Amino acid sequence: MKNSLLIQLLQNLSPKEMADFSLYLKAQRSRSILLRQTFDYLRKLYPDFSSEKHLDIEYARTKLLPSEAPRKRLLNLLADLHQLLKDFLVWKQVKESEFAYDFALLEQYKSRKMDKAFFQFADRLIQKYEGQQQRSIWSYLQLMMLYRNKFFHPNSPKLNPDDPLPQKSLALLNQFYQGARIRLATELLNREKILKSPGLPSIVNEPRNTFPPDESPLIQLYTQVYQLEKEQREEVFFTLKERFFQVVEEQELSYDDQYFVFLHLINFTSAQIKQGKQNFLQEAFSIYHFCLQYPMLERGQYFTPTNFSNIVNLACRLKQFEWARYFIQTYQRHLPTTVRESAARISFAMIHFEEGDFELTLEELQDITYANAFYDLRARSLRLRCYVELEESTDLVLHYCRSFEQFIRRNNKIKGDNAEASANFIQLIKELARQRSSKAQLEELLATKQPIFFKSWLSKKILAYKQIV
Repeated sequence: MKNSLLIQLLQNLSPKEMADFSLYLKAQRSRSILLRQTFDYLRKLYPDFSSEKHLDIEYARTKLLPSEAPRKRLLNLLADLHQLLKDFLVWKQVKESEFAYDFALLEQYKSRKMDKAFFQFADRLIQKYEGQQQRSIWSYLQLMMLYRNKFFHPNSPKLNPDDPLPQKSLALLNQFYQGARIRLATELLNREKILKSPGLPSIVNEPRNTFPPDESPLIQLYTQVYQLEKEQREEVFFTLKERFFQVVEEQELSYDDQYFVFLHLINFTSAQIKQGKQNFLQEAFSIYHFCLQYPMLERGQYFTPTNFSNIVNLACRLKQFEWARYFIQTYQRHLPTTVRESAARISFAMIHFEEGDFELTLEELQDITYANAFYDLRARSLRLRCYVELEESTDLVLHYCRSFEQFIRRNNKIKGDNAEASANFIQLIKELARQRSSKAQLEELLATKQPIFFKSWLSKKILAYKQIV
């Protein structure tokens, strides 16, 4: 029962959503008392829905139902509760999505043949969405849907040659097509690099000038992102970064598009850092610092454990320790409850390491359950670096390296650059521990093994390295 979809959904509810769902259950008049009792029982059994306990169906039946009630009745209650939770989440999504709500209401007027209400509301919606400052490819599609719905209404005059809606609809559809095509091409290029697979759709290999020209600032921005992903040039990065900061400050981008551009900018800085370009540490930090001033990183799905750790790591490497502590304490509440504790502890461990307290770093990393493979990767890297700094025995370091390599091979979530950079890092650690190679050989290995994690740290270790003769 612990791993059921019902429990998994409940695990991902925020405290406010949990309270809202409880109120939602009250509105279910038939069987509402019994459903609420079942829900309250589950909340008691699973504090934050993270308990290791399993639901004893027979025991629960005796607690919730009359003694003569069959087991099937409780199973039906749990199924009803699961269905109501799904309905609640969909209702909440529609309610929170302004356009989804507006368009659904417009469709209701249409299907119920409330023509006067339909046309009045359609005109209000067109005026509302035409006047929105923020633009995204989805806003093009949404406006097109409103235009089309009004023009093709059964009681709308269709043969008026002066009606601008058909042409407006085609223009918006063209903008949506261009934007969606460029965005898909950009995402496929990025995925191709992650998966190290050249077999993705041919749109990836099309040159930028095959996209039809468009004067829309959003399409131009998308084209710049595609250019960065395709060419991987610093000049494109700095041009895009400047334009991105400008349009975000002017509130011209939707949150989805803000995150799309942010992700490609930050991925570029990450690739440069892995190549040893230390000036991109400050570039990455400036992007994160800028984005934290806006809601784009704080919105549920976007404020990821990976982003959280990257921000702390960057702050530490730039010696911004107090800011890093402030960030952890302030922003950890945006993380899912399942990873919040381990995220905060690994983040504090990073600070201890950069401050030179390696014993405290290892202590912070003890007894953590990693819900995220990349947190496990970070923790293992950090632990291995501590062993080197503390000059632990060669046997211990090599044993941990072998364990680390097995972890990477067996974890199918760690792929591409992350897997390769980790493997190269471990190889350098093994060479340092064995002390058989010359300093020149290690320097050559560090220069040729790309990408590689912690290149500047490894460089310092090689500088102080002594070969056993």
